[in-house]
Amino acid sequence: MSKFFIRVNGIGHAFSKELGCCCGRCQTINFNMTTPSGLLEPFDGWYDPPWRAHTSASILIPNENDDSMIKSHTLIDIGAGVIDGLVSSKLKGLENVDGLLISHWHPDHLLGINQFCESLKRTVVSQGRKFVKIPLFCTLETYDYLRGKFSYEVEQFLRFCEVIPEVPFKVSENSPITFTPVNVAHGKGGGTAKSAVIFIADFDNQEMKVIFGWDIDVPEAKRMSDGKPNIDVIRDNLSLLTEADILFMEANTWKEATNTGHTSFVLARQYIDAIQAKKVLLVHMSGHEDGEGNDGYGWNDKEWESAVDQFGVGIARQGMIIQL
Repeated sequence: MSKFFIRVNGIGHAFSKELGCCCGRCQTINFNMTTPSGLLEPFDGWYDPPWRAHTSASILIPNENDDSMIKSHTLIDIGAGVIDGLVSSKLKGLENVDGLLISHWHPDHLLGINQFCESLKRTVVSQGRKFVKIPLFCTLETYDYLRGKFSYEVEQFLRFCEVIPEVPFKVSENSPITFTPVNVAHGKGGGTAKSAVIFIADFDNQEMKVIFGWDIDVPEAKRMSDGKPNIDVIRDNLSLLTEADILFMEANTWKEATNTGHTSFVLARQYIDAIQAKKVLLVHMSGHEDGEGNDGYGWNDKEWESAVDQFGVGIARQGMIIQL
């Protein structure tokens, strides 16, 4: 039976640290970070590391007889800082990528794609292996954006596999993980990324479920495909979403800032209450849009953690490794 691990590669929002900003989130820097063991085992991650990677996660499966070597790596989103963060884990076998999943085309979920592609090919070739194009799973709209902005990477390194909302897929024929994408409204007015999806991962052998629910607009925001509000989308898909072991949930702000295209923690509780996951970990925190002097503005990781603890919610931390 396979072991499964989730690594949190980053939790940063689009502007992870803002140049010239003196708020606590931008200025709190932890230079006394625990060094990872390099083994695929639970790790607490870091509060407020010197660099913040954009929100991203990896699903890692070790070799059956060697937990120190990863045989399967599925990467979800590839924003800035993600590759540097993965390298800092000291894990072996991260180059064994079975699939790259992209939730939507916004730059903070794509900016590391050149480093990802080039470094992966260089590593594979240096090991004496033939480089094979990496399966890319995303919606057609996201792929069209990639072809326009990252044509070199798409043509040379990636093999497109279209993601269709609510249609399950696997990254490979024998993969023990089934992904189901759900289309949600995201972007100013709910529409700048009309085909944005959240991913549900079902782990076949262990009957476990993880939801990667970041970059979703407020509950009343309507997706462009059919005008359905996000909260109705979630309620209509509860058969897919309920009994989740972990829900990664975005909380770009504390209370709602106007027209950011993201949800706040206060409003995200509607999603959290509907899904009823066993464990909820917040990602994509910003706090800048809350406005100076208001709750949430400039909160560092520990301040976020302290504020949401009373609601039975935690925060993800960059570098965190969770064994399922």
